[in-house]
Amino acid sequence: MRLATILVLAVASSGFALEPKDVIVIANKNVPASRDVAEHYLAKRKVPKENLVLLDLPTGEDISRADYDSKLAAPLRKAIKDRNAKVLLAVYGVPLRVGGQILTDDEKKKLADHDKTLDAARKKVAELEKAKADEKELAEARGQVQRLQQFRRLYAHEESHACVDSELMLLLWKPYPLDRWVMNPLNFRASEKYPTAQPPLMTARLDGPTPEIAKRLVGVAVAVEAKSLRGAVA
Repeated sequence: MRLATILVLAVASSGFALEPKDVIVIANKNVPASRDVAEHYLAKRKVPKENLVLLDLPTGEDISRADYDSKLAAPLRKAIKDRNAKVLLAVYGVPLRVGGQILTDDEKKKLADHDKTLDAARKKVAELEKAKADEKELAEARGQVQRLQQFRRLYAHEESHACVDSELMLLLWKPYPLDRWVMNPLNFRASEKYPTAQPPLMTARLDGPTPEIAKRLVGVAVAVEAKSLRGAVA
């Protein structure tokens, strides 16, 4: 089931220094309801119609890394090239998850060679344990296995899958490692260790189990902003 965790932007809020023209709305041209939700948002939030980017995307919740690069990231990057986009808003119908990176033939060969080295290292540890070897020697052998296992994770791209919205944050970055997470360059501990000339984009999603729910959330947000939120809290 489609996740019901929704983020609806209050673009009229001066506190975030955002205006409707700053928001780029991303919809899936292959899902009619996706465009419907997007146009509903444009009308309610007074976002310019030209800020709607319709993309040729898969209709499921998952998109391969290759399709993400060619069908989502590349055309979207081109569409916002000359715009001062501050926010990327994906709506109902846009995939949620990016699949892992596929190994090339060269990478498969390197991984096979690496696995032979890893198997030999594991065998050595087993032999040392059986022989009740010196603890220092055993610790070094185990450490070698751990290092080889870490390298294998990198070679195999075991943790290169991601959330679409998280990847969109780095849309304007130069190529970056597809392993686990990327250090936030705005974090005070990373400012010197991980410099970048291009800050991350703000990303959000207007989504829900059904397009009707997604559209209703926009109306609810607009109403709350106009009348304020009232009521008792237990």
